[in-house]
Amino acid sequence: MGTPAAPSLSAQLTSARAARQLTRAQERRYERVLSRVKSEETRRAAAGQKVEAIELILAIFLPPIGVLVHEKGQLTSHFWISLLLTFLFFIPGMIYSILVVTDTI
Repeated sequence: MGTPAAPSLSAQLTSARAARQLTRAQERRYERVLSRVKSEETRRAAAGQKVEAIELILAIFLPPIGVLVHEKGQLTSHFWISLLLTFLFFIPGMIYSILVVTDTI
């Protein structure tokens, strides 16, 4: 037979408009998802900052307890070093605990 007929200009315009509308719909959907993700990240960051503030306050006044809270209740070497430094000399224990809580060490 022959070669298939090329689509008419109006059919091409219609398909182009449909593709553009689909793209706009995808953009709107993407923007909604992105806004949800951003709000979730903001909420999590705020919660994380509250925990860090409590850990930092504890690291200043009760250094080993601040490290223990930061380490999620596990008795790690950071806790024991903080406890030892706090018993021997309070200021070095406090400095070490602040470094552990801020994840510098």
